[in-house]
Amino acid sequence: MKDHAMTAAPQTDGYGTLDADRTFRLVRHLPAPPERVWDYLTRSDLRRTWFAAGEMDLSGAEDFEFVWRNDELTVPPGHNPDGPHGEKRLACRVLAADPAERLVLRWGAAGRVEFRLAAAAGGTTFEILHHDVADLPAALAFGP
Repeated sequence: MKDHAMTAAPQTDGYGTLDADRTFRLVRHLPAPPERVWDYLTRSDLRRTWFAAGEMDLSGAEDFEFVWRNDELTVPPGHNPDGPHGEKRLACRVLAADPAERLVLRWGAAGRVEFRLAAAAGGTTFEILHHDVADLPAALAFGP
C-alpha cells in the first residue's frame, strides 16, 4: 500500500523537502567556491570536521566507510551519542564523481545520496538529495 504522503505535494520542514518521488532535498548556500566545498566533501581530513571521516575512492572501484565521531565536531569535545565504541560506521561506494559539481554515493546497502555543487554569488549552492526515502520521519533523521 502506498503512503499517501509520498504521492502528495512535497512536504517541507525547517531542514529540507521530501518530494513525491521519495527524494529528501536539502539546499544550503555556502560562502566558499565549489572547489573548496568539493575538498570538504571528498577529503576525509576536512570532511570529518563537519560530517564523517573515511578515505573515499573517487574511482568507485572500492567500498569505503564513513565513520561518525560526533563528539569531535565541537570545541571543546561534546558528548557522542550512545552506541558501540562511541562511533557509527556505514559502508558506501562512489557511483559518480564530477569534481566540484556532483558526487553520487551508494549509501549503505540500498540507499543512494547525491551531492550537487553549483557556483553562486558569493559562494556555492550545495544540494544534498537522499533518494528513495521511506517516509517523512526517515527524512527528518537526515535533515539535522
